[in-house]
Amino acid sequence: DLDLDVLVEQAHRKVEPNRNLPARLTRVAPPRPVLARKHLFETGTLRYFEVRYVGDEIFEAHDLPTLEGPSDGVILLVISAYDGGTLALSEDPTRSIRFWQLVGGPKPVLVGRPFDCSKIRYLAADLLALEYVRGNTPELQHDTVARRELMSRISEAEGALRDVLDGIFAGSEPCAWESGITRSAEGVSLTRHVSLLCDKAYEKAPVIHNELINRRELSSAAAAAQRNLMQAMLRAAHVESLGIEGNPPERTMYRSLLQVSGIHSQRLGTWSLGEPVGRSSANFLAVWKRIEKVLTSHASRLKVTEVYEHLGAPPFGVKAGPRPVLLLAFLLARRDDIAIYEDGTFVAEVSDAFIERLLRAPSCVELQLLEIRGSRAAALDEMQKLLRDARPGKSTLVNVASALTGFANSLPSYSKHTRRITDEARNVRDVLLRAKDPAKLIFEELPGALGQEPLPGGPKLEERTALDLVAELRSRLRELQNALPTLLQDIRTGLAESLGYDGDAREFRASAQHRAAQALEFAGEVSLRAFLSRLGDAKLADEEWIQSLGTLLAGKPPASWNDQDVERFKIQLARVTQSMSVAEALSIARGRAGGGEQQLVRVAVATSTGVQLDSVVALAPASAEHVRSVSEQLVDIVRATSLSRDGSVAALALACQVILSEHGSPVVRSASEGTQA
Repeated sequence: DLDLDVLVEQAHRKVEPNRNLPARLTRVAPPRPVLARKHLFETGTLRYFEVRYVGDEIFEAHDLPTLEGPSDGVILLVISAYDGGTLALSEDPTRSIRFWQLVGGPKPVLVGRPFDCSKIRYLAADLLALEYVRGNTPELQHDTVARRELMSRISEAEGALRDVLDGIFAGSEPCAWESGITRSAEGVSLTRHVSLLCDKAYEKAPVIHNELINRRELSSAAAAAQRNLMQAMLRAAHVESLGIEGNPPERTMYRSLLQVSGIHSQRLGTWSLGEPVGRSSANFLAVWKRIEKVLTSHASRLKVTEVYEHLGAPPFGVKAGPRPVLLLAFLLARRDDIAIYEDGTFVAEVSDAFIERLLRAPSCVELQLLEIRGSRAAALDEMQKLLRDARPGKSTLVNVASALTGFANSLPSYSKHTRRITDEARNVRDVLLRAKDPAKLIFEELPGALGQEPLPGGPKLEERTALDLVAELRSRLRELQNALPTLLQDIRTGLAESLGYDGDAREFRASAQHRAAQALEFAGEVSLRAFLSRLGDAKLADEEWIQSLGTLLAGKPPASWNDQDVERFKIQLARVTQSMSVAEALSIARGRAGGGEQQLVRVAVATSTGVQLDSVVALAPASAEHVRSVSEQLVDIVRATSLSRDGSVAALALACQVILSEHGSPVVRSASEGTQA
């Protein structure tokens, strides 16, 4: 039989009891975090310190622990490897200062020094010996009794070690606690000491009594309420309680974050988001000023995640839940001064999509505080005057750039892509659509697009230069704004020319509707009937009528056209008006044409090459008398000559051929085809 006592005694002589002692303690008795309960009750914020077992080597500069992680602080329980070790930090000022600066950093550190480490070392050494016996005694495989006894002794040793360590944290085992801020007093519990430490380390943390949002990770329901609250801030900042009715979760979040702090309050009789005010605003104001200071101190862009890091670190310690809400309030209150970028691209307006990105991917969002003074500010003033969509108030870079890029992005697709505008208008449009930096856009890219030099800073910028730039910019923006109306007018003009109408433009639609009704009876093609139906539609407003015809012929609405669609429209218009002319010719041949005040006249001339020029002309009532007068004069001229009847007809036919060839004939076909028609 195996003698376990002998084996354990031999194992004690073979093992190194102090080797990897902290790691072994962590394995046997995993430390549990220590909550700052009193701090939670008073501030509404749950904070905890993680616990680590360390040895004397912790005080050596080359072996300092890192305090990265979600905890609000750390407790280092020092287990000295020998009696008389672990000199109190306060008894060695040089080591104390160095230790707290290097180890503590921004987070508080609490060092525990048990009065009696020998008990811990003894129990740990005994456990180590037992484990050595278990792993290095093959005979145990055949001795069930000895194996069972060994496992029982290992379990008892682990339990005894855990009891001693738990007693230290519970206060039943004497231990001295000290930090770089305070030292423990007699009878003060560890949790109380942690709370006092949190009170001092996070002295500027806002009081937020709302367990739904004041936490590190939100539940799905709380995250939805957080999103709803932020969307309400965007849409209804001018309404009391942000327009939130009833008592949904976002209402309680609103009260604990925005109402109590005075961030959302009445200012000059109007509800708005702004700097915290009121009796409970002190620490909220400190957070607000911190955001402002962080942005002011960075001349370049700053990631939102970096702003969050500043808010989460002492002395603020704002949890992840409230951060987006407080930051959005700041951005909306200072929207005239802060440029927002998503993946490097300037964001003209804060929208629901931006809120979603702020919540889901804050690392992709950057901020930059922009303040322009001096002569450049005068240029901004002039630009804001020409932009009706600019927000009222200060003429800032962000305000003007947002209005300009918003104008460009709101243009219809045709206006965004057409090249049927001047080079300057095209350049202005392109730089607005791809703008990534407000300052560069206003002072460099826009002047360059207009063929001017960049606007200099300081006194070098003359007022005349700024005015000239704004005048030219106004002209190009108007050109972009009129690109689609110009296209619609071109469609109308093209229709009139293709239908051979040269009368009063105001009567064109009535003429077209009358002709469509005459030709519809003889239209066989599906495409022609569709065209004639829309051409004769009297229910639509004039602009809608033009858009309807353009959509039919090009296959999509004019607002969505590109320059290729313009050419496609012209080709389809020529084809369908040729077919319409044939239908009108059949109408005339069968005596169905005419009626009403309008008269249709078909003219066909066959040339010596066998090509027939064929056109149906609508005689508008307003010009009928003048046309008849000219016709009578032509007849008188021909009769005054010595030409025979055939010669006179030939002369008039040749004149018609010249006129039809000069102005283009809707129908051009062979003489045989014309005879068949």
